[in-house]
Amino acid sequence: MLIYACVSGHGYGHGSRVASVLTALHRLQPQWRLVLSTPLPEAFLRLAFGAVPFEHRPCRWDVGVLQADALGSDPDATLAALERLEQQRPAQLAAERAWLLEQRQPLLVLADVPPAAAALAQ
Repeated sequence: MLIYACVSGHGYGHGSRVASVLTALHRLQPQWRLVLSTPLPEAFLRLAFGAVPFEHRPCRWDVGVLQADALGSDPDATLAALERLEQQRPAQLAAERAWLLEQRQPLLVLADVPPAAAALAQ
């Protein structure tokens, strides 16, 4: 079984939460293959997952809210980043779908926030 987790990269909380869930799953099914699709740094993921083996596929699924400064958001920059991401989305989905099909394994797609993961799972 291949567990493909699409994880938001706009904060370490999403990665930490997924690491907790997949670490528990690994204890139950250590033979399952864990793949994290996220722009989060691999060094952070290695720390969060400890000895649990996983593969990292750097992939941006969402943009979050871009900050103007330490306390304020930047709605215009956020919208522009989201529009750029949405323009890239069809190619991204096609590439990830092709990679997943090449794996020839039963598949479960998980997501911590990114709604585009639902399109990938179809």
